[in-house]
Amino acid sequence: MGPAMPVAREQERRFTVFHRELKMRIAETDGNKPWYEVTVRSDGEQGNLAVVMPYLVEAAFKDFPG
Repeated sequence: MGPAMPVAREQERRFTVFHRELKMRIAETDGNKPWYEVTVRSDGEQGNLAVVMPYLVEAAFKDFPG
């Protein structure tokens, strides 16, 4: 008898997905003219915002002028 054929089976996995968004607006002191605006979003299983925030800030400043 030869090797057994693999059997495909369904498997269900449930997990929480956290949606995070960081909006930044740097404006003139009068607040009317925005100098830099950015929104970054992240989805993932990590629920601890302190772990994710440095990456959001880094992404937000990626194209920062200067």
